[in-house]
Amino acid sequence: MNALNPRRMRLAGMAMLAVTFVVGMLAGTAFGRVLKADEPAPGSPASAECRTERGPHHIFDELDLSPDQRTRIDGIMARRRILTDSLWQRDGARIRAAVDSTRAEIRAVLTPAQAVEYDQLRQKHEEKKRRERAARDSAGR
Repeated sequence: MNALNPRRMRLAGMAMLAVTFVVGMLAGTAFGRVLKADEPAPGSPASAECRTERGPHHIFDELDLSPDQRTRIDGIMARRRILTDSLWQRDGARIRAAVDSTRAEIRAVLTPAQAVEYDQLRQKHEEKKRRERAARDSAGR
């Protein structure tokens, strides 16, 4: 039994490393999306995709995928969204706290006038996202 113990420890360590990598990747993507103020131009394919899908799907637009490849990738993303949503439900508060502390650090670098403008831009961005989400939700009903 002792011979298996180091092996189990190694497997547990590798599993923990893999989970940490996935959570880090998701958190990095979330931070980038939350902190990024730029959005695709209205009416562009990337804009429509950002409204209907989550994640860095614009990358796929640049790969010249066949329709079959795009369908298969969309299926993978939809299937994985379940895992991503569960991670957000479980760890969303910690991610939000990290994003908030990042924003506080950014504000500390800005001049008082820039901080006011930053807050106004973020508020406009959040209001726009809320309106789009409400329109999407009411269209889906």
